[in-house]
Amino acid sequence: MLANILVALVTVLPALAASLSSRAAPEGRSCGTHISEKQILEAERHFDANKVVNNSSAERAVIDIPVRFDHSSLSS
Repeated sequence: MLANILVALVTVLPALAASLSSRAAPEGRSCGTHISEKQILEAERHFDANKVVNNSSAERAVIDIPVRFDHSSLSS
């Protein structure tokens, strides 16, 4: 039984290690997106100019919901 487990580990571990190492990001990088400071400022200006403002009072509304817990069915 122990021999079967060792054979399985020896078979699976190299494949797992290869799979994990191929997914690792190159050193010093975490993603492929590179945006210059100018592009960031342009995007922020665009966002501010096209921002949707919700003036609805619905988001400030408060609703009370009465809740009753019946614990009598929990005790045996």
